[in-house]
Amino acid sequence: MAGNEFSPEELKILNKNPYTLKATSKRIMFMLWVTREAYRGFDAKLTKRLSGTSKPDQVRALIKATPGRITKTEIMKQCPNIAQVTVQRTLNDLLKSGEIMKISGGRYTSYIWNTEENEP
Repeated sequence: MAGNEFSPEELKILNKNPYTLKATSKRIMFMLWVTREAYRGFDAKLTKRLSGTSKPDQVRALIKATPGRITKTEIMKQCPNIAQVTVQRTLNDLLKSGEIMKISGGRYTSYIWNTEENEP
């Protein structure tokens, strides 16, 4: 069979189904369109947010934009293109400069943006 031709048995099955082939096709096309548009929007936001910035700057911007605490694992999930070594190095640099504060330690370590004014 070529194209959209169905056998008589297939047509009987399709006609017995409460969802006709046309209605099902429309639903599938709608769901595909919704999914495609969601990914386009996500990709556009991510590209705009991260374009033209270095990886340490991306980590810095993420921590600054995050309300409350964030862990290294969460940073790595949100920035999968950045290596763990780079994330760790950036966290150490930000700690030394006083831009972030470390909360707790060990496996429960989290970081927050330092909102206090640094006086020279």
